[in-house]
Amino acid sequence: MAAILRSLILVAAVAWASAMPTARTQANDIDALMERVLENRYTSWQELGDFTLRHVLAVDLEAPLEIPFPGLRREYEWYVLDGMAIRSPVRFNGIDLDAGDRRDAENDWRRGERRRRAHGDPQDLAPRFVSDAFYGTEFPFEPGAYYFAGHDTVAGREVVRIEYYPTGPDPKSSSTRLNQGFNKTSLVTFWVDVKTEQIAKYEFANAGMDFLPLRWLARVEGFKASAEMIPVGDVWMPARATVRGRIMTARGAFQGSITQEFFDYREAETGTRLVGPVGAR
Repeated sequence: MAAILRSLILVAAVAWASAMPTARTQANDIDALMERVLENRYTSWQELGDFTLRHVLAVDLEAPLEIPFPGLRREYEWYVLDGMAIRSPVRFNGIDLDAGDRRDAENDWRRGERRRRAHGDPQDLAPRFVSDAFYGTEFPFEPGAYYFAGHDTVAGREVVRIEYYPTGPDPKSSSTRLNQGFNKTSLVTFWVDVKTEQIAKYEFANAGMDFLPLRWLARVEGFKASAEMIPVGDVWMPARATVRGRIMTARGAFQGSITQEFFDYREAETGTRLVGPVGAR
């Protein structure tokens, strides 16, 4: 009996040891894929050349004790020429802007973009609607914390679902306490187009924000961000981005959301539509 038990233990040990390299290889492959995917967030748009799109921004706030907080709705047009994306305001809360106001806003935006792009960081070179869409992915991601979670489809294309689970703060890391706090408590799910190595969709949820200062004054109880992309050829471009949050104070709960929709992508020169209606699946 003892000999049989020793044999079973030996077989189990050999099986476990033989599986370890495969698990390590898979983890390394996912880490390498996600490194490339995250690099592509702010560069893939360049493959489209010059293009235009429309953009709607909506801000909704709810406050306790019937404190009035009017919502906000703004509509913009974007045009990308010579690698620079210019935002042109069209309508604020249902009121059309005149040509002079639009031109002044475009000139101000152009000057701001030149200052931003002077830093040379890839994120600063991307159009601001692109960096806004990836707001929930802007903290440092650590290798070894990604896990394959299955196959799925987004906008009719096959993707893989990859989940990111934080490993906790690294005492040797140079990241700020705030960045480490976000990393420690953030759960992120990515839907990745492996063929193009781009994000097709992501969902970010913060499991707790006790690391934030001034907890005696206000407590952030929930924070979520998500974005869905839509394929423009082989480039996944933003279609919808949402940020939601809830803050508890002595007067009650304040909660709000920021929703942005991006649609009607067209070639700048010909006006040819590059993608179907927003939200197409």
